[in-house]
This record gives sequence, structure tokens and C-alpha cells, in this order.
Amino acid sequence: MQAIRGQVLTTMLAVSVVDPLGHDVTPEKLTNEKLQRREQAGQ
Repeated sequence: MQAIRGQVLTTMLAVSVVDPLGHDVTPEKLTNEKLQRREQAGQ
């Protein structure tokens, strides 16, 4: 079960949600997690 959760999280971190007008409506929590992981990878 843990492996599946990890795969889902990895997939979600690679996705951006865009509304029909082209605005990014990715949930803030997901956007913050993406930023944190990018910062950690850069260190």
C-alpha cells in the first residue's frame, strides 16, 4: 500500500491543473510540495 501511495504522490507532483480559460488552478498544497522538493533537490 505504501508503494502505491508513493507512486500516486510522484504522479501528482508532475501534474498541473489548468481550467478551461488556461489559468493554473493546481491546489496550493500540491504547489508548495513541488517547490519544497525542487529546493531540496537543488541543495
